[in-house]
Amino acid sequence: MPIADERPLLGAIVPTYGVEQYLPAFLRSLEEQEVPIAEVELIFVDDGSPDRSAEIIQAWLADHAPHGRLISQENAGPSAARNTGLEQATAEWVHFPDPDDVLHPRFYAEVKTFLGTRQSATTDLISTRQLILDDATGRVTDTHPLRRKFRGGDQLVDLTRHPEYIHLQSGTAFYRRERIESRRLAFDGTIRPNFEDAYFTALYLAGSLKPRVAVLANAHYHYRRRQDGSSLVQSSWHKPDKYVHLPRVGYLRLAETVKAELGHVPVWLQTLLLYDLSFYFREDERIHSATAWIDAPLVDAFHETVERIFQYIDTETIEGFTLVPTSLQLRQALVVGFKHERLRPTSLPLIRVDSGREIVQIRYFYGGELPTEEYRVRGLPIQPVHSKVRDITYLGRVLMHERIVWLPADGTIRVALDGRQVPLTLGAPQEPTFVMRPAVLWRTLTRHSGPPSARASRPQTPQRSRVRKSASSAKKRVKRTLKAANRNVEAVKRSWTQEARVERADKRLRERAHSESVKTRYGHAWTFMDRDVQAQDNAEHLYRHVRDRHPEINSWFVLSRTSSDWERLSAEGFRLVDHGSDEHIMLLLNTDHLISSQVDHYVVNPLDAKRHGRKHWRFTFLQHGVTKDDLSRWVNGKPISLFVTASTDEHESIVGDHTPYIFTTKEVSLTGFPRHDRLLELASASRERSLLLVMPTWRRTLLGDLVNASGGNERMLIPNFWEGEYAVNWMSVLASPELKAVAEQNGLEIVFMPHPNMQGYLDSSPLPPHIRVCKYSDTDIQQVLAQGAVMVTDYSSLAFEMAYIERPVVYFQFDQDEFFGGGHAYRRGSWSYEDNGFGPVTTTTEDAIAAIARAAAQSGQPDEVYAQRMGHIFPHRDGQCSERVVEAIISLDRPLPASKAYVQVAQAKTDLDLHTGADLAVQEVSAPVEVDREAEAAPVAVGGALDTL
Repeated sequence: MPIADERPLLGAIVPTYGVEQYLPAFLRSLEEQEVPIAEVELIFVDDGSPDRSAEIIQAWLADHAPHGRLISQENAGPSAARNTGLEQATAEWVHFPDPDDVLHPRFYAEVKTFLGTRQSATTDLISTRQLILDDATGRVTDTHPLRRKFRGGDQLVDLTRHPEYIHLQSGTAFYRRERIESRRLAFDGTIRPNFEDAYFTALYLAGSLKPRVAVLANAHYHYRRRQDGSSLVQSSWHKPDKYVHLPRVGYLRLAETVKAELGHVPVWLQTLLLYDLSFYFREDERIHSATAWIDAPLVDAFHETVERIFQYIDTETIEGFTLVPTSLQLRQALVVGFKHERLRPTSLPLIRVDSGREIVQIRYFYGGELPTEEYRVRGLPIQPVHSKVRDITYLGRVLMHERIVWLPADGTIRVALDGRQVPLTLGAPQEPTFVMRPAVLWRTLTRHSGPPSARASRPQTPQRSRVRKSASSAKKRVKRTLKAANRNVEAVKRSWTQEARVERADKRLRERAHSESVKTRYGHAWTFMDRDVQAQDNAEHLYRHVRDRHPEINSWFVLSRTSSDWERLSAEGFRLVDHGSDEHIMLLLNTDHLISSQVDHYVVNPLDAKRHGRKHWRFTFLQHGVTKDDLSRWVNGKPISLFVTASTDEHESIVGDHTPYIFTTKEVSLTGFPRHDRLLELASASRERSLLLVMPTWRRTLLGDLVNASGGNERMLIPNFWEGEYAVNWMSVLASPELKAVAEQNGLEIVFMPHPNMQGYLDSSPLPPHIRVCKYSDTDIQQVLAQGAVMVTDYSSLAFEMAYIERPVVYFQFDQDEFFGGGHAYRRGSWSYEDNGFGPVTTTTEDAIAAIARAAAQSGQPDEVYAQRMGHIFPHRDGQCSERVVEAIISLDRPLPASKAYVQVAQAKTDLDLHTGADLAVQEVSAPVEVDREAEAAPVAVGGALDTL
């Protein structure tokens, strides 16, 4: 133990509440410290914990750390508990670890070693390294967003020079206790649901004009990421305080307080605020976003406060923010949306070329009104071939716009915005650079690694220089020889590893794929696929049409050999390839068009580029169902060449201006679905409408782990499925006596068709015997729909199938808030179930049964209001949907005719105005101009001026 009158160097103040299950691991990590735990002042504050935490701590202190203290108080929150501990602390440096975390055995030793150096005398804060402890697996990973600051090893950093070296968490930081007392600092319990640590730390650092932070790369603190998501950080996204109270009381008040004290907000504090705020917007970018649930009042309150916060954050800080991966789109959206800058591009990037249609894409962000655009190709002023304006929306509000334009790629391109010609670049937009490090500067512009003053500590005579150069050359030769020898040894080792065997097998497979025999079989293939384990969707129907009507196309269908559909399709003469087999890989390596109703990763990216090379096919997305909700976050990142749509509203919601999708009329085609051709034929031929169909969709939260982590769609079952909200609510309808009575009174049979992901649970289902269960895997879904008198679903796009054949629908949506609150890939779009749907929307079992009874009594005929909606939404009910899709796919490889690529516009002034920056009046010309594509090299006279291409 330390001497009684000697002040401890290190102290730990541990707020404790409800962590009984985690305490043993934390206490054990204290026991295992290389620094004797008696040298660390330990103060545990039991914050009215409802479990045995206090008893466990008291017993441990008696056995291992009798110098430590346990203070008990009524529950007041972690901030109050830390403040109570601070009042009792005497150590020179203190930190505030959470008892559900773990300390590495050398944690205190690394801190103590640094405090023994001269640099510690001028240090304001010690920042230790936070690693992530996975509660489920016990694995520790270096994945914290601020991990980059530890790459350079131990450092002493001036925050005014390196503002990106921010620190937020109090458990991983050591503070001078006397500095805390002199500034009269305390943790603020009014800041919730989190950020109180960062608030305290920022005020602490603001006490120094040039705060210096010691970064200790080898002092490891293991932050536990709870499997049940119950930590404050993990659960905070679903609390209104996160969007209203925290921005106002946390971020805004911090900026105002520091501004009042220092007269300005330092860049390091701007960076800290921007770092924490960025998680709101980055979370909102995710497909399954925890921010999706917030409603209009929260949106308004959040954006109002955040706009005030950004008054304290400079534009340069936002544009140069690279502390965590942040898209250029997000940074510019913050500048436009909250700094209200009228963004105009200083250069226009030509992003990518469609080699089949011979057009090139330009994309740029802008704020305010759309710039006046003038596009000139081959010297001709033309309209874009395809174009749209996309809204960039974050947390319910449009912050910025993106312009997407396609132009002919077979001639010289010039573009002017607002009357000024804009420079053109190739590839993605360049990131702005606001800070230039000397190492980067010298390495880029010279052959040296830094300035001469940094490379040599004293002047060198010519003789000494020659000797040094000679010795250096000899060392380099030795190093090169050793490296070459090591490479040879490693090459020999690798040749005997499993990885090497896989590489050799991949090479042989690639060679086979490019052999004459395989190219004869699979060359220029059209490869069709629905799910890997199931067909019966648009791809199956389109394949059948291509096989029968277009024998000139080399068509193949991919399906798992274990699928129940394999024998059926094989007997019908489908040319099948087993999913995941070597044949499948060779087929893909020779495929021109990959065509699927699914857009999951294993479908659109079936090959590992590192193993098999880059793909060269075009992907056609046939869709699994009509897109009614906002799926932009999911599909925008998919490599879709052709996006097939079936309804007018759906098509406009994707290609229209001010929609969230990146797709234009170039990619999206309103052809109708291939499966609708047969559905219409069956419905027209069938007079029987005898089925009451119950067809729910699925939930992301019910997905088990993948059976095959490397690909596929098969999932493991989750325990207690039938006790969950989803199953209980659907059983309340299916098993109700009222539903049975409705079916009997109207002569209907109840048919339950569970989502394919639910089929594994059917063996243990409590379904009553009068309900017939039909599985997608062994049922002709279209035949069932054609016989349906009424459909009951929640959110399934199968309601559009019933609308296509004009049959009644009832929606049972018992979990609307959760479903559209990030629990699914869907977000509410412009389409509304209430205003655009095909039947009444119910949220309770009683209302659902009543609506079903009304629909069942109408002999398969929808109410007039829903019949009108059904009649107008589909433009194609002619049995030609499959053929239109085939034509759309073929056109992907056809260059656009000049009459479509070069639609000329008239100008109010001479062509010379374009080059002098004068405004131009643009309007469409009724007759397109014809262009001779073979005359590319020759000058063309346009409007009296000679324009050399």
